[in-house]
Amino acid sequence: MIAIVELLLVAIVALFSGRKILSFFSVAFPSAALNWVASIAIGLGTLAYLILFVGLAGLLDIRGLGIALSVVIVLAVLGLPLAIADLRERRRSANPTAEPVNRILKIVCLLVIALCGATALLSCFVPPGGHEWDALSYHLAAPQIYLTHHKIVFLPTDHHSNFPFIVEMLFTIGLLLNGFALSNMFHWLLGALTVCAMIA
Repeated sequence: MIAIVELLLVAIVALFSGRKILSFFSVAFPSAALNWVASIAIGLGTLAYLILFVGLAGLLDIRGLGIALSVVIVLAVLGLPLAIADLRERRRSANPTAEPVNRILKIVCLLVIALCGATALLSCFVPPGGHEWDALSYHLAAPQIYLTHHKIVFLPTDHHSNFPFIVEMLFTIGLLLNGFALSNMFHWLLGALTVCAMIA
């Protein structure tokens, strides 16, 4: 269960750091909810690229993770006021006068989505099995090899490892901190962000 706490902490830091990066490029979305979803995605991407650079530098261990997280945390501290401003804007623009039927339907739909999300989250704690050859052959295997070598190395028997490995860098964080559960939860978070973007 500590993996859930770790995921929440990484997501919060990604939200605040991503929000700062969005403001740096003067990007704003039509709603605060979309700003938050995009901010988390950009913050996760930034963290993944930092892990990639740390791995290329041969520092792929807890020290390298500390370096990458330090950069993202500095950005997060700078982005915190912007995220709070988004939250205030969301509260101002809320529509409390929605029709009762629409509110009930919205609540039922959100409950169904939450139930599906909770079920998927629970499955993150199940180790990958033989039917998940994709995860076992390279999504988790290559990052584990990188962690063993403390750097990103060429894997001549795995051509997939030559592709851009951004999400796998998040899996590397998961494997370094908590094993397969946190790695699976990063994948779950990406799905949850997609659902949130569609709802927002």
